[in-house]
Amino acid sequence: MAAIRKRLAVAMALAVMAVALVAPVASAAPGSINSLGWAFFKDEEFEDALADNGYEPMKGMFLMGGTFLMPVSDEWSVGFGYAGTCGWSKSEERSAYLETGYFGVAAEYGFRLGDKTTIGLGGVAGLGVANLRTKQGILGGFEDPVGGEGDNLLDAANAAQAWRPYLVAQPTATITFSASPLVDVSISGGYILMWSPIGWVDGWAFKEHFEGPLKTMAMPFVQLGVAFSFASAGGTEVWIEEQP
Repeated sequence: MAAIRKRLAVAMALAVMAVALVAPVASAAPGSINSLGWAFFKDEEFEDALADNGYEPMKGMFLMGGTFLMPVSDEWSVGFGYAGTCGWSKSEERSAYLETGYFGVAAEYGFRLGDKTTIGLGGVAGLGVANLRTKQGILGGFEDPVGGEGDNLLDAANAAQAWRPYLVAQPTATITFSASPLVDVSISGGYILMWSPIGWVDGWAFKEHFEGPLKTMAMPFVQLGVAFSFASAGGTEVWIEEQP
């Protein structure tokens, strides 16, 4: 597993370098490389289930992700995007954590407003998962509980989790400003739309999946992104005049 993660990290670094080198030559915005934001999560069926079991409402989810785009014309860029969200709730005795992650193909149509501002309209379409886990109490230690209180990490029997796969679409509108010759700052917003073809799954027991809330999710979001490149969003034009 460690070797796979290392190969993925190397491939990601090479992709970032390629985008940084190629993206500045196009007038379409290359997209946010890194972004942080907030997803306004709300689902009545899920909230009712939390309330029935003594949990507080889950008011929203932290959002982190990015988009890597390569220009294919003056207006269009294509590539891939990814994101993950995390929200939590708690009762008097237990905590619940809802996490989502997705990855897919990205496309964006971009046009300029002046020399240092770009508007982008596009999105991501791909596959994702949601993972819901619950835990009772607080761990008291790694192998042995500290002071004899709580469970230990390697032998805890107070947690449960299930997950389900999703088809994901994320329409997005982005405005990008050139903060410096090397850094672009973007503000974006849109919707995260998710639909699951099956129910919740325990481990890999797909045949024994069970129904429950969150078959679909629709989360509006806002996020702030930073892109690093060798040219500003406005670009630089060099004119060479022929001598007679």
